[in-house]
Amino acid sequence: MLQSRAQLGRRTADGKLQRRVIMCHGNRLQSFRARFEHAAFALRTTFGAVFVTQVNLHARNAWRKMADTRSHRIFHETGHILVALNGLVGIDLNMHLVLAQPRPGTAGLFIKSGADEAQAQDSNARDKAPPLSRAPLCLYTRATYQGASVQVAGKKTKTTPNVVCVAQNGRLAYEALLFTSSFVAANPDFAGKLIVAEPQPGPLWPNDPRLPAPIREALEAFGAEILPFENRVFGHRYPYGNKIEMLTSLPAGPFVFFDTDTLFTAPLAKVKFDFARPSASMRREGSWPEPPLYGPGYSAIWKSLYDRFGLDFESSLDLSKPDEYWERYLYFNAGWFFHADPQTFGQRFLDYAVSIRSEPPEELASQSLDPWLDQVALPLVIHSFAGGRPGRGLEGLDGEVSCHWRALPLLYARESDRVLEVLEAASTPNPIKRLLRDYDPIRKLVYQGKGRKLRAMFDRDALPRKEQILRNAIKRERLWLR
Repeated sequence: MLQSRAQLGRRTADGKLQRRVIMCHGNRLQSFRARFEHAAFALRTTFGAVFVTQVNLHARNAWRKMADTRSHRIFHETGHILVALNGLVGIDLNMHLVLAQPRPGTAGLFIKSGADEAQAQDSNARDKAPPLSRAPLCLYTRATYQGASVQVAGKKTKTTPNVVCVAQNGRLAYEALLFTSSFVAANPDFAGKLIVAEPQPGPLWPNDPRLPAPIREALEAFGAEILPFENRVFGHRYPYGNKIEMLTSLPAGPFVFFDTDTLFTAPLAKVKFDFARPSASMRREGSWPEPPLYGPGYSAIWKSLYDRFGLDFESSLDLSKPDEYWERYLYFNAGWFFHADPQTFGQRFLDYAVSIRSEPPEELASQSLDPWLDQVALPLVIHSFAGGRPGRGLEGLDGEVSCHWRALPLLYARESDRVLEVLEAASTPNPIKRLLRDYDPIRKLVYQGKGRKLRAMFDRDALPRKEQILRNAIKRERLWLR
């Protein structure tokens, strides 16, 4: 244990030679080996200037945007400072102030939580650092320490997330085959994990929800990892809750969740994720809430939820839309969403959903939460993490990169030729075909050609605006198969 701050520089220099690092709690410094089995954060940079863009203090649900910290405040008596090799981050839990001094132009160490080993991603760039005034504002490195989360801006580096969907016995098992087949074809060099989360048998399931063995083997042959998780809250009565409960079982690191009825038409690398600012799909209709004739209206209903969790309602509004119009209010389709930390995101998602279901505000008295609970809670969770509506960098999702097709008849009726091409390519290999033929909608629509006949019935340049109208038209042709 070191008592003098003056020893910080010497210890850091020693660490460069001995592969050791320093961790400081308050005004006490301690040296650790570079495995960092209990450390929360590290950067491989020399002292320089960066921008700290956001602080998220979970215990107080507070965040604050910061400007260029330069070097005007490096230490604080009541602060908490972490140092690794040639990087520095200070977290002042009392004053909500965060400092970071990594050198521009270098990348960082990624430190897994718990007892995982540190995995270094060392920058190949050895160019001279740019002037302080030109410090790049791109890479976000997440630190979690005693309830505080920090995003630090440094060099622009591509972060590969883990990709996850949920599958179980029944329809989702067959959709997962199409999901993984199309994902692998579109992302042959994907460096993250492709995860299929699988609910396990328990008191909340009347039958075994696990995947059939042949489908499990096929998914693993594609390189997917089957991740078991337990349902403690939802289960059979609300299966949409699977996407909430599985999140805390995911490995540490950025993640992107997709509904299983998704096809991939281009590499995910084309999407510019900012994992410090979560978002979700905007491919939705005004399905919730349905305000009664004499009120409360949209504003009163949504505001009651923001007030419940101590969130700022006004900053969530799209002021370009008129008051009491559904698009003015933050509302997503839960077909995809992402964040930097599945554990904190998942726990908050679960807490909010349980609170809304168990004790809905009075303003929700006339509202149904089944099946909308996940989509009611999701915008609140995203807003609580300083996220919001997707920006232009995410346009590939629900666009040229991925397609949330919802139901096979809808896919044939309205999706692009490229999506149909991917569907048929993903279902063609014989090992997959032998499994998919056991599912009636795929056998009839894909392999027997009825989907092509359905497609010829609709002009995709003049489709009805409401999905329900399209569904009804398909049902009249007796081709609504799901």
